Amino acid sequence: NFQERLQLRKSLQELTETSRQNKQEVAALVALVAQLRASQDSATSAEVDRLEGERATILRNEETNEDLKRALVERLRDNEMASRDMYSRMPESITSEGLRQFLQLLSSNQMMELEAMQLRLQLRMREHLEEAMVQQLALRDSAIDVLIQQLSEHSVPLPPEAHEILSHLQPPDAMRGAAVAAVEASDVGGG
Repeated sequence: NFQERLQLRKSLQELTETSRQNKQEVAALVALVAQLRASQDSATSAEVDRLEGERATILRNEETNEDLKRALVERLRDNEMASRDMYSRMPESITSEGLRQFLQLLSSNQMMELEAMQLRLQLRMREHLEEAMVQQLALRDSAIDVLIQQLSEHSVPLPPEAHEILSHLQPPDAMRGAAVAAVEASDVGGG
C-alpha cells in the first residue's frame, strides 16, 4: 500500500513536470509561429504548418496527461483511504503491544516520507513558478523597451508619469536577489 502510494506520487510529479515542459514548448512554438507569420515570407508557410501540427500534437498529449493525472489522483485518494482504514483497525487486529508499537512507528515513518515528498514537490513547483515569473518580467521589460523605442522613433515623448514608473522597475535578477535577501533577513531576525 505504501509503496504504491509512493509510486503514484512519483508518477504525479513526473506528469506535472511533463506538463510544465509541454506548456513551455507550446509557448515557444506560438512565439515562433507569430515571428514567422510576421516575416510574411511565402517560404515559411510550410514551416508554420509543421509547427502548428507539432503544437496540436503537444496539446493532444497534454490532454492525455491531464486524464492520466486525474486517474492517478483518484487511485491515490483510494489508496490513502484504504491506508487510514487499515491504520484505524490496527489496535483491534494486532494483539502484541510490541508489534503494534512497531507498526505504528513504521506507519508514522511512512507518513513522514510522504510529507517530505510532498514538500519536495511543492518546492519544485515554487521554483518553476519563480522561473516562469522571471521570464514574464523579462518579457515585460522587453515589451517596454520596444514600446519606448517605437515612441522615440516616431518622436512621441514619454509622459513624466511613465518616466517615474519606469525608474522604479527592477530587472528580474535584481528582484530575485532582493527576495532572497528579504527571506534571509527574516530568517535571521525571526529565528
